[in-house]
Amino acid sequence: MANDLTLYDKLEWWSDDSPLALLRKLNPGRFRYFDQKVPSWQGLRVLDAGCGGGFTSEFLAARGAQVTGIDPSVASIDAAKLHAAEQKNPSLASIRYIVGSATELPFESGTFDAAVCVDVLEHIPRWPLALAELRRVLRPGGWLFFDTINRNPLSAFVFVPLLERTLGWIAPGTHDPKMFIKPPEMRLALEGMGFQNIHMTGFHVGLSLTKRQVTSFAGGPTSLMYIGRAQRT
Repeated sequence: MANDLTLYDKLEWWSDDSPLALLRKLNPGRFRYFDQKVPSWQGLRVLDAGCGGGFTSEFLAARGAQVTGIDPSVASIDAAKLHAAEQKNPSLASIRYIVGSATELPFESGTFDAAVCVDVLEHIPRWPLALAELRRVLRPGGWLFFDTINRNPLSAFVFVPLLERTLGWIAPGTHDPKMFIKPPEMRLALEGMGFQNIHMTGFHVGLSLTKRQVTSFAGGPTSLMYIGRAQRT
């Protein structure tokens, strides 16, 4: 089954042998790009939408942000809470984890200084509604940061037959190529909601055959993955 969201209830989030381990290793590359607009996360109220097992929430908390993570998967939220507690780190213990949906966020308007939504939008059938909700909970001037997958024959081949079925680097059933989002569609949706200062560029991931070494960086073509930011003004 494509876009099988039950996978996130079954897979181990923090094991290096899990198909999810790759996601944790993308944050350094992502934040080299995000940091261009937020050079310091210290004290900022940040929403991690679709937080899963807490990879990005912990990355943000370690940098001083006041993090709220939300995800519809109860098992994933439980894994995030358990891992944060096991680290015995006060910054991680301060993360607030909530079970809920990005399309119906349980927060007051203007609650957050920034929102991060990575590896998520391509799994949400009504992704424009999620963007609208993220805009609503941002304060004026707040930034939305995201990445997702472009929709075209190349990305469909790379993510499903190659990475899922042949190499097994991603759990089979994770993606539905029909749900990938073209950059012009993303820009049109963001502009229609009143976001400004929109910027998108390619997001590139390099893997060793063992997956032990992972590099990622923003820039260049958007043919596979792309990363972006937009400001509520």
